[in-house]
Amino acid sequence: MAELLSAAELTALRADVLGLLPGTAIISRLTTSVGTAGFPARTYAAVGTAVCRLDPVANRSAGGGIVASQDALAYYRTLTVPYNTDLRANDRVTIDTRVYSVTRLDDDHDARIVRRAEMVKADL
Repeated sequence: MAELLSAAELTALRADVLGLLPGTAIISRLTTSVGTAGFPARTYAAVGTAVCRLDPVANRSAGGGIVASQDALAYYRTLTVPYNTDLRANDRVTIDTRVYSVTRLDDDHDARIVRRAEMVKADL
């Protein structure tokens, strides 16, 4: 089966899309160490940055149900970053001052131009 895009065309598309990603994401990953009292200490440490675009997710932007007699709103977003960004499920992403948790990556094909992830606003 012939490839739909040549390697040169794919490289050109990846370069073109960088101009469509106006934001900056700080990617943080969970690290675990032993605290002074001997208990595990879980913290998120920055592991990189990437240009990005953040979009709302249709039909999933609110409505997390009822928790402790209060509405629990979940703010879902789709993050778009360059195709080779080191982004993993459960990473935290900070854009401006808002922090999100990566809930799912869309890595379903090999000729990616960008990488997409579903995120929800993190409870800090």
